Amino acid sequence: MNFVISNTTNKIKKTEAADTRWTKNTLLIKSQSVAKVSLACYYHLRRLRQIRIRVRAEVTTQLVLALVMSRLDYCNAVLVGVPQSTLEPLQRVQNAATRLVHQLDVRVHVMPSLTAMVKVL
Repeated sequence: MNFVISNTTNKIKKTEAADTRWTKNTLLIKSQSVAKVSLACYYHLRRLRQIRIRVRAEVTTQLVLALVMSRLDYCNAVLVGVPQSTLEPLQRVQNAATRLVHQLDVRVHVMPSLTAMVKVL
């Protein structure tokens, strides 16, 4: 249903303006939720890094899957169609989780270990 507001000089489609505002607001809300989720995930990863030396590797893997990867899976379902720049913080969280589970250095490429970790899921 389109409503056209007529003026002597121009015509503005009211629904298109409302759709544009809605899209911008939705992207802003989604980017804010990505920031909150990534902060929470980094908090859990820091805490898990502290106790990693006291627990077995299987326990660390299960905790990372429960506390971090479950949040990322939820975000994937909600964030369909969002620009890649908005999703990059979540990719960095996933890389940090993989480094924690596989005890990788920062300079080591994470992709081979990440594919192995995805197979675990």
